[in-house]
Amino acid sequence: MKLSVITINYNNCNGLKKTIESVVNQTSIQYEYIIIDGGSTDGSVDVIKEYADKIDYWVSEPDKGPYNAMNKGARVATGDYVIFMNSGDYFYSNDIVNCFLFSNPTEDVICGNVYRSTGQIDIPPIKENLTFLYFYKYSLPHQACFIKTSVQKQFPYNENLKIVSDWEFFLKILIINNGTYRKIDKIISYYDCCGISSINHKLHANERVTILQSMFPNRILEDYRLNTASDFRRLFLLIAETKIHKPIYVINVLLIKFISLFTGSKWINDFKIKEKV
Repeated sequence: MKLSVITINYNNCNGLKKTIESVVNQTSIQYEYIIIDGGSTDGSVDVIKEYADKIDYWVSEPDKGPYNAMNKGARVATGDYVIFMNSGDYFYSNDIVNCFLFSNPTEDVICGNVYRSTGQIDIPPIKENLTFLYFYKYSLPHQACFIKTSVQKQFPYNENLKIVSDWEFFLKILIINNGTYRKIDKIISYYDCCGISSINHKLHANERVTILQSMFPNRILEDYRLNTASDFRRLFLLIAETKIHKPIYVINVLLIKFISLFTGSKWINDFKIKEKV
């Protein structure tokens, strides 16, 4: 059993060094290390060369974005499983590879926990079979997911997406194709929250909507949209389906805002956020 650790990087010299050190300091040697650099000009290549004797494959050349780079890494992977530990992210401890190998992996996806740079620990659900409802609301952190290499190669990332291609990938293999999944209760990685997927919330939401609409009939999405909405959103979604929704909507907004005058500004601000959704 061998694990392929793949790191993609572009002009993140300091983050890359942290990532590399977390990989090469693993107590297990049953892994290969692959680095795909997008033609960095900030000294990243010098860092790669510094550790070249501990890297099994690396290349530095222009690419078409992060998912193109991740696909390039997966194509050359020879391990039984792959994990993407991109520059700025790093293994939480030096025994992660050993922990994974000793877990007797057989599933398509095995997922652990992630420690975010904000201090929060992401703990995906401990369930054998994740439901569509979970992916409708959340995703899995790829920095904590060990994925069968054969599955990763069969379903390459959608390079037309900027942010949510890994989410689409998990949706395809675990929901559409009924793939197998297992949770291990261990922090796998430290996740740098400064990436585009963490700060561009509008693009993130728009891409998710586009993917869902391309994969599922609208009648199914409407059920999930209504049943996963907050109380206020659910109220206004129901109002929107009535024939006289406009006057009812206006009356409800005025009534709620009038009541909110007696319940504090925090409630008012909370309502304004939900009203815009």
